[in-house]
Amino acid sequence: DDGLNVLNSVINAIRSAKSYIYVAIYRWLNLSINSPIWQLAQELVNAKNRGVYVTVVVEYDYRNDPPIQYLSNNGIFVRWESGTDLMHNKFIIIDGVVTFTGSANLVDSAFTVFGTSYQYNDILEVWSTWFSKPYDYEFIEMRYKSVFHAGDPTPTPLRNQTIYLNNTWVNVEFYFSPEEGSSLENRWEDLISKSNTIYMALYVLTLDDIGSGLVSKYSTGCDVKVLLSYDQKDVSGSEYYRLIQNRVPTVLNYDDPLVDDVQIVHHKFMVFDKSIVSTGSANPTFKGLYGNDENTVIIHWSKLAEIYTNRFYELWKKYIANITVKVYEGDKPAVNAFVNITTYNLASLTNNIYDWYNYTGYTDSNGLINVEAYLWNPSPTALFTVNASTSRGWNTTIVVLGLNNNTANVLMWITIPVETRLLVYGPVEAGVGETVVYNLVLTYFNGTVVNRDVTVKVYVNNTLVDTITLVNGMGSWSRVFNTIGTHSIRF
Repeated sequence: DDGLNVLNSVINAIRSAKSYIYVAIYRWLNLSINSPIWQLAQELVNAKNRGVYVTVVVEYDYRNDPPIQYLSNNGIFVRWESGTDLMHNKFIIIDGVVTFTGSANLVDSAFTVFGTSYQYNDILEVWSTWFSKPYDYEFIEMRYKSVFHAGDPTPTPLRNQTIYLNNTWVNVEFYFSPEEGSSLENRWEDLISKSNTIYMALYVLTLDDIGSGLVSKYSTGCDVKVLLSYDQKDVSGSEYYRLIQNRVPTVLNYDDPLVDDVQIVHHKFMVFDKSIVSTGSANPTFKGLYGNDENTVIIHWSKLAEIYTNRFYELWKKYIANITVKVYEGDKPAVNAFVNITTYNLASLTNNIYDWYNYTGYTDSNGLINVEAYLWNPSPTALFTVNASTSRGWNTTIVVLGLNNNTANVLMWITIPVETRLLVYGPVEAGVGETVVYNLVLTYFNGTVVNRDVTVKVYVNNTLVDTITLVNGMGSWSRVFNTIGTHSIRF
């Protein structure tokens, strides 16, 4: 949402650079010649031409992408990764003062919608010399020592710091994989075990112990929610199936049209107890911690955690199915009615592990219940069966939701066999030729008027003479009697 603003912040920081600019990026690719991603490369060349030292480290597989070639052709030294794993870092350091780091590669769709392509990403912009130092250390190891997928751990004084950010002293932990991959996995497991609220927005999740930890915390009643990228649910070792088998609230991103590898959740953030944020380039996978060059930062700051929590819920609410049901018992809202909503046809999501899921609850004092269906099939025709029941009866209906229509409001009536009585108000005697008017009110036995239109037949001396409609349970009937005698009137 703020992608272009982020790029403008990076460009402004580059323009203000005085000494050096280090860029460690997995991929740098522009999809149009006038894109901000290409402009970023031009700004680096401009900085180099005015005397700023600029150098770049990039993944070997993407060393020939146009922006990288442009930088090389204009005298900027580019070191590309060597080895079988990836240089997956995504950070920029300017003058050792400002650091940009997060989940985004320098590609157009990482910052804005490009055609049908988009990604969800997050980037931190931190102005702090102490925050920059661990990233400087990692960059120098790759750029100047040509050390990839190994190297020395971050020096202890740099690894855990208390830094003054926005007028607040903040505890910050730095992890660079693979050197500190084991320590990072242990730290994530520790945070999961100690937290009662856990929100994760991830591109992919394959670490068994992380999946098991989430299942364990959810089973104890903790607030656990996970958002994963749709296109990564079936990768080898995916923990998605473990999560949904154990009913852990888990959603996948989807949009219409849904295009794999084009519309993705690219976040790698976790929020613990709404006070601690973990983010960076590392996915919670074996390669992300034990093979690739990655960076992760864990920040203990409730203000930042609030921003990430809001971001999580922004996506969560977009991709859950919201179903609101209002139940009536006769003419009145049904209080404490039991509602069961079942979603079917989940086989395409769950690899045929199961094909249904129930959401249950009771209506409130207004006869309302809202269900957030987080395990459902994001397809154009996802089916939900809604059942509502009280001690006096039940009803059922089917709701169909599609990709861009994940909200439904359902009204359900439970028909109750309740006796009514018709009250008739009018004269017992009348003169010949006089108009006689009778007012009718249909009520329940407790005196409440039946609030609906009702058809009433009128008999005179056992002969049907008229049919009238009581509107909202009330109406009138009139007649002129021109003969002397006794007349039997029955409604």
